[in-house]
Amino acid sequence: MRNSAILLAGSLLIAIPLGIVLGSQEKLYRSLEFVIDFFRSTPASAMFPLFLVLFGVGDETKISVAAFGAMLVILFISDLLFRPRGSAAAKCLSPAHQ
Repeated sequence: MRNSAILLAGSLLIAIPLGIVLGSQEKLYRSLEFVIDFFRSTPASAMFPLFLVLFGVGDETKISVAAFGAMLVILFISDLLFRPRGSAAAKCLSPAHQ
């Protein structure tokens, strides 16, 4: 339970502000788009050996792998929500107009 709380809090604190910045600044998003798409298409479990080398064996590794996967999803969604309404993804996520 404690690990889940750390995972969620860390992911939210990093991904939401970053997603807001990326969604509101098109040039910054375009310059980082390749890196974001690369890591988004990589399964979090494939990053486990890298996190194992960085953090060693223990809870930190498990938390970091799960936080990495959660952070990418939260980053992607918060980025899309703060983009101008002209983008196709923003239109899909916005509420229907009445």
